[in-house]
Formats: sequence, C-alpha cells, structure tokens
Amino acid sequence: MKRVNLITGENNSGKTALLEGLFLHAGAFNPALVLNVAGLRGIVGVKVEYGRPIQTPWTSLFANLDESLEIKLQGLDAARRCRVLTIRPTSDPNDLRHVRSISEHDPTNGGSTASSANKTSVLRWHHSGGGREDITLLFFDGPEVKVYPQVVHPPIFPGRFVGSRWTPDFVEIAEQFGELEVENRQKQLLDSLRIIEPRLTRLATVMTGRVPMLHADIGIERLIPIAVLGDGILRLATIVLWIIHTSGGVLFIDEIENGFHYSHLRQIWSALAICAKQFDVQLFATTHSRECVIAAHHSFSETFDYDFSLHRLERSDSGNRAVTYDRESLEGAVESGFEFR
Repeated sequence: MKRVNLITGENNSGKTALLEGLFLHAGAFNPALVLNVAGLRGIVGVKVEYGRPIQTPWTSLFANLDESLEIKLQGLDAARRCRVLTIRPTSDPNDLRHVRSISEHDPTNGGSTASSANKTSVLRWHHSGGGREDITLLFFDGPEVKVYPQVVHPPIFPGRFVGSRWTPDFVEIAEQFGELEVENRQKQLLDSLRIIEPRLTRLATVMTGRVPMLHADIGIERLIPIAVLGDGILRLATIVLWIIHTSGGVLFIDEIENGFHYSHLRQIWSALAICAKQFDVQLFATTHSRECVIAAHHSFSETFDYDFSLHRLERSDSGNRAVTYDRESLEGAVESGFEFR
C-alpha cells in the first residue's frame, strides 16, 4: 500500500466492500462503525418484530448474507506487526449473559434458553494486536443499539469514510474552515480551490439564516456561497478539509472523481498529493474513470517518490483477486491502451 491508493474494477467487483473492510480494520476498537457502513450503503432502518430485530444493518456485511460465516480482517503494518479483527454473530451463553446485564430486553427469539438466541441480534467484535486484545458485543436493546463493555477505546489513528452518495454538510464545512482560520492555515485550502476557480482571493464564513456557510470572494461586489460555484469546487474544498482534519490518519473516498471535470483532474491530484503528504494522511479511493487514473499517474510521476499505486479488482468463478500496478506497469498500460479500470 502507498500513501495514495486508487482502486478500480467492474461493477460489483468489491471496490466499495474493500474500502469498508479497510475502514472497519482501521477503526477496530469501535464496533458501532458497522452502523456507519450500513448508513453509507443506504441501510438506515431496522425492522423490529415482537421486540427483536429481524433485519440488522450488519447482515449485508456477510458473504451471501450467510451469518454463520466469520469475517476476518488481518493486516500487517510497516513494522510487520499483525492486527486481526474478527466479526461474527454470537449465541454464546457467556456473551448473552453480558448482554442481559445491561439490556432491558432478553436477546432471544422468545425462548428462555441461550440456544434460542437470535444470532443476528448480537454481534461479537474481537480485536487483537499491538499487545492488546478487546472483545466487544454490539446488540439491539429494543430499537436502541448498545455495546458491551460500554466504554469504547479510541481508534489507533483517525479515519473517515465518504460514500458515493455523499451530500455536502455545509455546517461541518464552515466549522472546519473556522478551525483553519483560527490557526491561520487557510492558504492550503485557497491554493487548492484556485485550480478550479482562479478568481478566488479569499474565503469567509457567513451566517445564512441560522446556518453557517462558506462564502467566496471572486472579485465581484459581493461574497457568494461556495455552493454556487458548482459541485467541483465544493467537493474539492470538502476533500481538502477532510485531509487536514484527518491528520495522521486514513481517508476512504468512494468514487472520488464525482463532480470533477476531467481537464482539472491532474491539478487536483497534485493538490491532494501535497495535502496528504503534508498532513500525513493515507488515502484510499475508488474510481470508474480512466481519465482519473491517468491524471493521478501523471501527477505522481512528477514527484520524487511516486507514492501512488493502482489496484484493480477482478472477479471470477474462483473468487476475487487484486492486481496491483506500480509505476512502470501502469505507464506501460497507459501507453499501450490496456484496460485497467
């Protein structure tokens, strides 16, 4: 893995699932992240019948929706240290005893024994590595989601997942920019946004009704909301702010090319590369765009270390595999017109 990793592949080849797996592994101390993943997929509701959920947000994490399987995410860091996260539904009596100790409802299918427990209602989250081991249970207490133990450890490093259904959060954008203003660090954002809007001279937060919104000065008589300048500049501003506020961590973006015109992609990648290195952020993103891949390759080719790699996911009857392109192989594919999306 490099600092910037771009993932391609046909529809349903597992690109988003790979991002989700990396996201869960990176935030291994927090089982509630499965709810974040479900929400990004558009699964926001839970159907309840006779006091128990019959559909849970984590059901779709399992291959073929088979919850008898165990999910195992294993990774090695640069020092060859191993961290393992296993996820599985549980009906273990000891697990259910812990659940009952803080639950107002019995996590069973209406029976009185542990063997009748609904396996989809209690999720066992087991993380080991780095000299520690944690077991956490995630479960529904009526319509409410709870965890046991009730203290969730902070992640090893910060992380954020941005789904393809992303919609701008204008309050968050304004708040994040406000923090940059306080620290006098807004130049990085301004320089990046001038790629799309060269007339931009400054940014300011303005209250619109009761909502703070970022406004731009482009040399006309009034400041205008940044949203008026188009999806491209709004999305670029948001990504740069995410990088800055995920310093020392990892950022996952599904379909990163959305909102950008192909003619700006090379400069955009250059700006993101500079930001990612400056704030020590590792970036994983998916794309369907050949122009996006080529622009990233050319941008990183201009840097000393070419801290970029392309991973193409391929699906077959025998399973999925990842084909990784380094600088030389991607250069050859681009020059020969080979398909790498």
